Amino acid sequence: MDFSQTASSTFQRKDGSAMQYYQYYEQRYVRSAARLSALGRGRSTLPFSLALSRYGEYIGRITDRKQPLLVSTPKERDKRRGDMSNVMLLPEVCHMTGITDEMRANYKVMDALAQHTRVVPTQRARSLIRFRESVNRSQECQAVMSDWDMRLGDSLVSLQARILRPVDIVLGDPQRPFKYNTTNADWSPAFRVDQRTGRGMGMNVGVDIKNWVFIYPHNMYNQVESMERELRFVAGGLGIALDTPAWVELQPQETNAAGYINKLRSLGPLQAKFNFVVVAINNTKGEHYSTLKKYMYCQDPVPNQVLTFEKVLRNMQKHRTFATKILLQMSTKLGGVPWKVQIPTSDLCVVGYDTYHDTANKKMSFGALVMSVNKDLTRFYSCLSRHHNQEEMSNEMSILFSNGLRQYAQKNGGKLPGKIVFYRYCST
Repeated sequence: MDFSQTASSTFQRKDGSAMQYYQYYEQRYVRSAARLSALGRGRSTLPFSLALSRYGEYIGRITDRKQPLLVSTPKERDKRRGDMSNVMLLPEVCHMTGITDEMRANYKVMDALAQHTRVVPTQRARSLIRFRESVNRSQECQAVMSDWDMRLGDSLVSLQARILRPVDIVLGDPQRPFKYNTTNADWSPAFRVDQRTGRGMGMNVGVDIKNWVFIYPHNMYNQVESMERELRFVAGGLGIALDTPAWVELQPQETNAAGYINKLRSLGPLQAKFNFVVVAINNTKGEHYSTLKKYMYCQDPVPNQVLTFEKVLRNMQKHRTFATKILLQMSTKLGGVPWKVQIPTSDLCVVGYDTYHDTANKKMSFGALVMSVNKDLTRFYSCLSRHHNQEEMSNEMSILFSNGLRQYAQKNGGKLPGKIVFYRYCST
């Protein structure tokens, strides 16, 4: 927020003239958006992530000319194209976007949202056609489009596409590959375990889970006991031997984030005592999850799984469904292979690279590289490096790549890959 300026403050335009902020938004956006309200969709196409909350109330005027200004600083992509100036926004014509942690934790809300965001291509095409028809019928919309010298075509663009043939998903028995439905390319049904016999197709390479511990709050015993029972039921169908865990119960005063960490510390060096750690939490705000993950990844590294009450444990009727997914993750974290496909060449190496910019330390970034090291593309080597100045490409990427190639050679009798596919997240 910039409290030293208001909507009545002036700024200098590119032509050198001075203009008040409220006048600029009234002339440039509010009136145009009011005309677009004929679409009846309650949204605008304004830049700078600016959106009007209620078109009809403005009638082309800013009502509060003493309001302070919101400051939008340039993002990295803006800086790379040379745009270093701030954008000043009027709070009156902005509204909050995105979803809160509470909304993310609410499965009903997320399921309802998914019905609008995860639509099939045919439904999305019909929606675009209806939008085009509504714009073309509206004289006001046509006037706005004419001001911008734009028009919508009479039909969606058609093009020739290639339909990929389905591939066999190789599970526990190489002689009985799973064939998925080409309409959705979903092979998760391959891991279903028969409800009566407990048999299934199994993982491609299952790793047994022995010497593991289950940590839980005292008031969640019924839920974790049910989940452990379902884990044992599906384990046989996935080709995994699952031992009975060591149980560690937390008392009410120990269920905050610090209490969980203290309990983990009291168990001694985790990796020396356990092959796997499962923790149940009853916190939906994220601090327990992030604290536990940081501890079990950085301070006392051990393969782990954190189960939340709201998303996983609450509905005991769905425990068997969740148990299959959880056990697949647990075995995979120990080196198992859920499935694979037949790779036509034996000397292929797939590499991925991405950059993370530290939000706390703006000058620090991390580049991470992951590389396949076997012909089935089921084993990987990963490494990272720190670099500065918000760079997208680390100067040390060649070193990371060389380290990966050495690991590939060690795993393949001294041979280097004949073909390399390099994936890099596109940053513009």
